[in-house]
Amino acid sequence: MFDPKTMEGYKDMQVSLTSDKLDLPNNLTVGQTLKEGTATMVISNQGMKLMTMNIHVYNRKVETKETITVPAGTYECFKITYDVESKVIFKVQGIAAEWYAKGIGMVKQETYDSKGKITGSTLLKSFK
Repeated sequence: MFDPKTMEGYKDMQVSLTSDKLDLPNNLTVGQTLKEGTATMVISNQGMKLMTMNIHVYNRKVETKETITVPAGTYECFKITYDVESKVIFKVQGIAAEWYAKGIGMVKQETYDSKGKITGSTLLKSFK
């Protein structure tokens, strides 16, 4: 649930994470609604708590089935969209989309701010 770029900034600190499982059933169908979830990350440095971040993922839905091309290849994927709310000092809301290929996993992810402007993306570069 946490952005890898955000996590990079905490690589030399102590990070405690608790979360719900975000189920991803083996048999997805277009129109299917998926379970929501939450995660809490507490960041400390030398025993001193610096920050607590909460994330809530909700309105998860299998939107479409489409063919996606990424650096690792071309895959038939289910596109899952959801709303996300994060809170550190103040609340930030956004939207995300993830594309999953059977037998591979997530091959693409995009995040958007509350106005629909893209704020980040991840692509599968290789698969062995």
